[in-house]
Amino acid sequence: MPDTALETLIEASPALDEASSTLLENGTLTVVDPARALVLAALARAGDSWLVVVPTLRDAERLGAELRAFTGAVAMFPPWETLPHERLSPRPETVARRLEALNRARSGEARIVIAPVLAAMQHMVPGAEEIEPVVVKQGQSYDPEVLVRDLVALDYHRTELVERRGEVAVRGGLIDVFPPTSDHPIRIEFFGDEVESMRAFAVASQRSLDRVERMEAYPCRELLPTDEVRGRAIAAIEKHPGERIELNRLADGMTFEGVEALIDSLWDEPPVLRDALPAGTRTRKPRWARCARA
Repeated sequence: MPDTALETLIEASPALDEASSTLLENGTLTVVDPARALVLAALARAGDSWLVVVPTLRDAERLGAELRAFTGAVAMFPPWETLPHERLSPRPETVARRLEALNRARSGEARIVIAPVLAAMQHMVPGAEEIEPVVVKQGQSYDPEVLVRDLVALDYHRTELVERRGEVAVRGGLIDVFPPTSDHPIRIEFFGDEVESMRAFAVASQRSLDRVERMEAYPCRELLPTDEVRGRAIAAIEKHPGERIELNRLADGMTFEGVEALIDSLWDEPPVLRDALPAGTRTRKPRWARCARA
């Protein structure tokens, strides 16, 4: 296991403990690139939480792979694939990965969050770190109608046949859900209000695959039309007349392509990633000259 390997390395190398002490005393620690994953994992093991900002998504993925050799307490926070002025929404899987990373960081499960510069700088919806997924477990009681309503509230789209991430379909006592963070959709079979079985299934053939004991369905959008958001949309119409149509749609409880562009109109000072992480989280900054070229 990665954490066991890390324990062995730390026991064999007192220098890693010395690195942690140096950082606490001086506030700065210089580490060569080949050792950064090991040192970060050791620092996180010592109790610190870290936000590691890197130039690009490729850098984030590479560092994440290196870190997972030493610890599983790592989460990736990807950027949106779009820019706000493009009036396009990020993919559901991107949104879900971001919210999952925040959730794991808040719970302490992930002590290292890796983010490209763009993701670290993007404005977010206040309170995004508090958004919980819909969780379904084998054998639990969950009213099927309530489950569908809960998923639709997270911007899952009802369809006749689930084919894409972020879709949900109801067929008798079966509910098919495709969580954005899952490789395959999940078929939930109910007996009354009890979850009798859950299985992954293939989209193309609809054939059942492996059994599933637990499903976590994260939202498909970060900006959801909650009561607070709808109230803010109404209040923002006079201040932002050029966005009157979009704000009215949001105030009516609708979501639409590019709704995330309204974040800056709804809040005067939207938070960024660092604001959403646990208090005391340390930051490892990138080489800014390289970021300018990225």
